Amino acid sequence: MFLDVLKSKPFIFRVILVVAIITAVLAGIVYFFKPLIQKWAQQTLPPQRTPPENIQMSVTSFNSIPPDKLPARFPLDIPIEKETKVLHNDTFIANNQDEYSSRTFISGKTLEENYNLYKTYLIKSGWTILKDKNEENLKIVVAQKKVGQISVGIKKDAAKNEVIVSITLIHYSAFIPTKVRN
Repeated sequence: MFLDVLKSKPFIFRVILVVAIITAVLAGIVYFFKPLIQKWAQQTLPPQRTPPENIQMSVTSFNSIPPDKLPARFPLDIPIEKETKVLHNDTFIANNQDEYSSRTFISGKTLEENYNLYKTYLIKSGWTILKDKNEENLKIVVAQKKVGQISVGIKKDAAKNEVIVSITLIHYSAFIPTKVRN
């Protein structure tokens, strides 16, 4: 009976009806599987750590590192230019016991060369890219592994015609041996 009524309708009506039915079925499938897809995505990506809005972080320990050495917990294979002026090279421990290591230097490479170098390094070293900003005079890559996060900021100081690279590693306290923490 329904098919007889449908056959008597104009062709365009039948096409619209078929498209509407297909759309409804696909929407139902997406709606049904959405929680499963979200659960799968959460299992495959490492959890992002975002501190609560009202947390106040304080530094419990600060160490300045000589320019010829890498800060604590820096990956030993991270690309670091030789013969550069190091602006900051330090490590500090926050009140939540996460360890922050940072190195800022003036680079002899271009903005784009540094961006490509560090982004490629992070991907090849198994870091998951969380944020990637690629603008004309500012480039930032933020990545994460189970043990922590790393951010590489590269900016061009047009006034001095310098490219400044800042690398900061946050090593989560849960992965710092107790002997190192105390």
